[in-house]
Amino acid sequence: MGFYTVKNIYPWLYSIYDPLGSYCYLVVGNDEALLFDLLISRYTALLERTLELEFNTFFWGHSNEPLPKSELHKYLQVAHNASMEKSEPYEMFPEYNGFLYQENGVGIVFNKETLC
Repeated sequence: MGFYTVKNIYPWLYSIYDPLGSYCYLVVGNDEALLFDLLISRYTALLERTLELEFNTFFWGHSNEPLPKSELHKYLQVAHNASMEKSEPYEMFPEYNGFLYQENGVGIVFNKETLC
């Protein structure tokens, strides 16, 4: 019995759906694959490198809706501004001991270990 449903959207892109209604995407390259669960410093570096690439739209985390590349700037800003002082406890998964920081309709969930 599987908990996740995986759908191949493109040869290099998979949508992963869990029973709680969350979506994430797995991007598969020739040598590496990418899922987001990173230190914030690595996450911001990844976003900065991604903004240098040529593309028009992307799919993000828990949505099946394409977003324009310009939206990545909002995610980068939130990642740069996230701090324990400006966040609230993330209560959806209390075992994660997470915090939620939101700004301009975009949020980031992190814990003490990933805030560096």
